[in-house]
Amino acid sequence: MLNFSIGLFLGLLIMAPAVSIVLCAASLTRRAEGRETRPIRRRLLIAGAPGR
Repeated sequence: MLNFSIGLFLGLLIMAPAVSIVLCAASLTRRAEGRETRPIRRRLLIAGAPGR
């Protein structure tokens, strides 16, 4: 059980930055295509990324 909790913790630690990077890349590609996303939401995503 301890192994499972350690593995879960490490997995979340690795996944949190990966998810924020993917979200950032998706918003950048969407902006490059011309469909402008709402800047307020993007700022909230970037500001909320370190806290997760």
